[in-house]
Amino acid sequence: VCTTLTGDDFDLADYRGRWVVVNFFATWCVPCIEEHPELAAFHAEHAATGDAALVSVLFDNTEDDAREFFEENGGGWPVVIDDEGSVGVAYGVARVPESFLVAPTGIVVQRLVGGVTAAQLDDLITQYEGAGA
Repeated sequence: VCTTLTGDDFDLADYRGRWVVVNFFATWCVPCIEEHPELAAFHAEHAATGDAALVSVLFDNTEDDAREFFEENGGGWPVVIDDEGSVGVAYGVARVPESFLVAPTGIVVQRLVGGVTAAQLDDLITQYEGAGA
């Protein structure tokens, strides 16, 4: 269980039964900034249906910088604080942006290095659903 920027607890297990995109990002990372509108679009699309969720994980970043970034750029999804870097280490993240697609079963089915698009994430979900993931 981790803590989010809003002080809430976050446990990925609470999202079983839905697709989850775990996105590692930093406010100083230009590709992260560039992909943010895509993540916002993905979140908006799937918040309505509840079939997929998004969580961001701070990577080598301060909470204050992240709060300011989300206030300026929007984003209504959980943002996990990873002060010790243990979440990043658990996922094997070396640099950002990096995202992981987690199947409804809780298994990571895809690692995406670099920026992502909403369409790319949707295509992957469709592909894995077709394969029975």
